[in-house]
Amino acid sequence: MAKSSDQANSRYLEVERKFEVFESTVRPSFEGLASVARVERSPSQQLDAVYFDTPAHDLAAHRVTLRRRTGGPDAGWHLKLPAGPDARTEVRVPLADETGLSPARARELRDRERAALHLAATVIATSNAAADRLARMHDLPAAGIEVIEPGVTPADPIKPEESGSRLLCVAAVTPRKGQDLLVTALERDLADLRWTCTFAGALRYPVPHTHPDIHFVGPLHGTALDAAYRNADLFVLPSRAETYGMVVTEALARGIPVVATAVGGVPEALGRAADGTRPGLLVPPDDPRALSAALRAWLTGPDLRARLRAAAAQRRETLPTWDEAARRLSEVLDA
Repeated sequence: MAKSSDQANSRYLEVERKFEVFESTVRPSFEGLASVARVERSPSQQLDAVYFDTPAHDLAAHRVTLRRRTGGPDAGWHLKLPAGPDARTEVRVPLADETGLSPARARELRDRERAALHLAATVIATSNAAADRLARMHDLPAAGIEVIEPGVTPADPIKPEESGSRLLCVAAVTPRKGQDLLVTALERDLADLRWTCTFAGALRYPVPHTHPDIHFVGPLHGTALDAAYRNADLFVLPSRAETYGMVVTEALARGIPVVATAVGGVPEALGRAADGTRPGLLVPPDDPRALSAALRAWLTGPDLRARLRAAAAQRRETLPTWDEAARRLSEVLDA
C-alpha cells in the first residue's frame, strides 16, 4: 500500500496493490532503489478498528469505507472515498483539538484542517456541536456542513445492582479522555464510599493510582467488552473534548445511566428520555470536584438512581441506528 499526502492541505491518496504470496515467498528488499529515500523499521503499534456498513453492505458496494480506529498517530474516524480504479481518498477527523499538543503543533494541524475542509464540497460532522465548532474555527458556511449522528448496535438491557457501585469507563487512556480526573475524584473525594471502577481501553498514557478497586484492564473487544457493560451500573466519561461520544450511546443501548462532561457532542449523544429527563448527569470538564459531587449523588441517592435508570431505559428505545446513519451518508454522497 502506498500513501501520499499533500502537506499543505492534508489530502491523502491511498493506492493499494495486492499480491498473492506463499509461505516460501521472500520479502523483497528496498535498499538501494533510486526512488526510495530511506528504509527504516517503524515501532510496533496496537491498532483497533471497527468498520461500519448497512446490513446490505451499501457502502462497500460503492467502494466507501467508514471506520473508527484507536491507537497510532491517526486515531479517529476515517472515511475512504473512490478516487479512481484502484485509488481512494481518505478523509480523517480533525486532530487539532487533541489534548497535550504543543501550541505550534496544534496550529499546524488546524491550518492543514482548514485548507482541507475548504477544498471539500460538503463536510460531514457527527454532532451539531462539532459542526458549529468547525464552522467557527475554519470559517465554513453552515450550509456546507451536514450532521450525521453515528448509530449504535442494539444490546440487551443490563441487570443493575441496587447499590449502583460498579462504575465503568471505556476509552483509550489519553489526556483527552480525562481518566486522570476520574481517578482523582475517586481517590481524593470518594474513598469513604463503596465502589469499583473499571477502565477499559488502550493504555497509551497510564494514570498512577493506589486504590485497590480501580482497575485498568486494557482494550476489550467482543464478548469481553459486552461483559464489562453487563457488569456495570453507571458509565462515566470524563473527557476534556469529544466530537460526539459513541460510548455514551453504547452504554445507553444497554440501559446504563451516564455521568459525563458537557463537552462537544456529548449532550447530544446523551439526549433525553420521552418525558424530557436526561438519562444521566453532565458536569463541567476538567473539574474533579464537580465530577466527585455527581458520583456521590449517584452512589448515595437511591431516588436519583431510580430516576436515571428509568430515563436510560426510555432513551434506549430512541437511539439512532447504523441503518439510519448509513442511509443519511449515502444521501449526502449521492447529492
